Amino acid sequence: MQDLPYVELNLGYLRKSKTQEDRQVSSIPAQEKELCDLSERHSKKIDKFFRDEKRAKEPYERDEFNAMVEEIKLSKSPVGLWTWKPNRLARNGLEGETIVYLLKKEKIAFIATPRKIFLNTIDDRKLLKEKFSEAEIENDERGEDIQRGKRSERDMGKWTNGAAPYGFNKSKETKHLEPNPVTAPIKAEFYYRYAHSELISSIAGNFHDRGIHIKQHRMKDWTTETALATSCGHIATGYRKKEIMIICRNAHTALIDEETAEACRVRRQRGADRSGARQPRTRPPSPLRGIKVRCGECGNALQLHRNKSKHGTFRHRDPDRRRECNNTLPARPILELLLGFLRVFSVPERFLSLLAEVRRNLAASINAERLEGAKAERDGVKKLLKAAHDELVPVTTDKLPLTPLSDLSREEIRQRIKNIEERLKGIERDIKLLENHQQNEIDASVVAARLAELVQNADPSDAKALSELFQRLIDFLVIGAKDAPPNEGGTQPVIVNSKYQSLMDLSTWITRDDVGKRKVCLNGGRHSPPSPAPDHLGARVRERLVVRRHPIPPHPPGDFEFLSL
Repeated sequence: MQDLPYVELNLGYLRKSKTQEDRQVSSIPAQEKELCDLSERHSKKIDKFFRDEKRAKEPYERDEFNAMVEEIKLSKSPVGLWTWKPNRLARNGLEGETIVYLLKKEKIAFIATPRKIFLNTIDDRKLLKEKFSEAEIENDERGEDIQRGKRSERDMGKWTNGAAPYGFNKSKETKHLEPNPVTAPIKAEFYYRYAHSELISSIAGNFHDRGIHIKQHRMKDWTTETALATSCGHIATGYRKKEIMIICRNAHTALIDEETAEACRVRRQRGADRSGARQPRTRPPSPLRGIKVRCGECGNALQLHRNKSKHGTFRHRDPDRRRECNNTLPARPILELLLGFLRVFSVPERFLSLLAEVRRNLAASINAERLEGAKAERDGVKKLLKAAHDELVPVTTDKLPLTPLSDLSREEIRQRIKNIEERLKGIERDIKLLENHQQNEIDASVVAARLAELVQNADPSDAKALSELFQRLIDFLVIGAKDAPPNEGGTQPVIVNSKYQSLMDLSTWITRDDVGKRKVCLNGGRHSPPSPAPDHLGARVRERLVVRRHPIPPHPPGDFEFLSL
């Protein structure tokens, strides 16, 4: 008996040879018993066992093996390694080289197996490498033999792809597919209906109503997705294409004829979706097509945000411009956009002239306060910037607290000055936008008083129509309501957004049909009852609306309570 060198730590490694329990060359308990008997014969005791149940084909995928290698590397003295066979340790070159390298660097004193003990010698290391190479070659050859056997079985018409497909049973003796007397007629019916251009959703719904389940081992109902996955006719015709591994014709009994299978294949290839043949996508023309909404700073096109958290606001249409320009206000005032929008629907000119008069006489009272506050903040930041340049801090603000600059390094002072300059640029940009868009924010009380005066002085035949139209215009136009009277509950009216989203809602109200099927939230709340169809635009306008009527995507600002004047 060969003597083993003394080691302080003995490790044992055990691994399954197969994943199936009934195909094991030697099970883990049997390997452990044999290694314990071997260690007793050498007057040794294995201190710790590592048990792996994963395959060794791919490198570094066994958790227990990786833990054992890590423990060997961290050990301060050489360890003894006990295993049933060298191929238990590795069946690939990378892990085999790792074991040989640890043996060469004296991290492993010996590798003991029931047949041979490998020491740190040139001959033993060479023999160990050969054992690992033989294990890898043996593993590759076994895989080729298995694939060769499967190909020969498929050449004989046997089904080797696992469970039998829907509509068939797999014979245990011959491994051929045999029609299932229960599901085969159902599958044949599906293919014939699919080949005759019936909608998949209709077929699936019919099977669902009849209580037909998908597979014998999956008792689930039919859906469109499962029906789409079943709509391939090669299995049902008794053969499969070569690229999907069945190359013989008439390998099993056919459920449908060749003509039906070809019709199903053509329908799948031409891109038939759930609703049948694909139809070209057409979008209805938008009533706002003639109104260009452009940025008030750079002049590029703006589009509406679809994000719920940014409901009713603008963003740049071009993604590159979004990174370069932070402005989101349109160049033209909201009321001018609305006038152009109303011209699309042929609103009488006397209405437009009254709106234009309102536009000319309104003052931006709310904007003045914001503009004054921005200018005051700009003056404070300029003083702060001057103090930073002088390395003094005589001015402090709550919004931008600073530590004494004498405690900062020169690099920190430069960075602080840079931050203040960027903030100053932002304030200057906000002031410029406020000065250019004063007419976009309207005092609600001024609007209400002016429109009430126009309605009183208007022609009696138009008074009711003007009152109803202007009421809705106020609901969609007013942004600020600082001086407006409180509501019935004593609360201040909510600020209403008057941007592009509201214009779309107004177009929905104008183009609604007489039946009143479309829901439009004009009084707050997403589920408000529909308002009556407008009958004040005249016969000529109504005639044109009938021609131009089209669905508008409903995106009402349901979280807003519209101003009631």
